[in-house]
Amino acid sequence: MTESGDPFETSFKTKEPVVLAMYAYVSKMMIDISLALVKDNEAKKYTELHSKICNYFDLKYIKEDGSMEYPLQGLYVFALAMNLVS
Repeated sequence: MTESGDPFETSFKTKEPVVLAMYAYVSKMMIDISLALVKDNEAKKYTELHSKICNYFDLKYIKEDGSMEYPLQGLYVFALAMNLVS
């Protein structure tokens, strides 16, 4: 349980960054699928989308010191696993 006593507090705080991380993951999968099907135009489109998602995530959730807006271990794992940070 959190300090506030609300067991859903972290769910409410992390909803948007987790959705964005999953969107990045799907866009990365679409890049791989497009390349496997030799659809270079589609791969380019999804590469640009993935780049935009990563940039947005960085601007919105990563502070200047490299920490995240919500310092929760799971968000750091998502950011690294979904290649949202460099």
